[in-house]
Amino acid sequence: MFFKKKDEPGKAEATQVNIGGVRVGIIGIDDALEAVKKLDLKTDREIGNALVELLRPNNYIPEAALDEYRADLARYYRIRMGLPVEKRAPVPGLLEIKVLGPGCSRCKQVFELVRDVVAEEGIAADLEYVDDIAEFANYGVLITPALLINGEVKLAGKAPTRNQLVAWLKEANS
Repeated sequence: MFFKKKDEPGKAEATQVNIGGVRVGIIGIDDALEAVKKLDLKTDREIGNALVELLRPNNYIPEAALDEYRADLARYYRIRMGLPVEKRAPVPGLLEIKVLGPGCSRCKQVFELVRDVVAEEGIAADLEYVDDIAEFANYGVLITPALLINGEVKLAGKAPTRNQLVAWLKEANS
């Protein structure tokens, strides 16, 4: 769902966010997420509206795509804040990656490793951190952290190496 892109020195850093199935570079999203978190908004509509208003000064958000931006920015917010996220249909050409874990530091490290590798390799992916133990059972996972790529359990109970992860992602992306 999101990727970090390092820009030239002196320029703002853009985060790639899946908006309507397309990766869009968003400047200042981390600051906007923190500002919205402090507002303690409850609905996705409120969250999406707040994010759009905070991001508009530094980002082009077309009027025709406002609803998609609101919905996908709210979804991105929920993922980043570790809140439940509704499942959506997979987008062709977009890897579905899930890191399963109850919120422990090792599970979060795996999530961060996956996020970094996806960004560095330029792989389009919908990345999600799942902390719902009941959902772990749906995948047959009994030990965490676990890594799923396109619904296939690649690893459970330990962290992948960077090289192992790159190989799996490239294989799944081909």
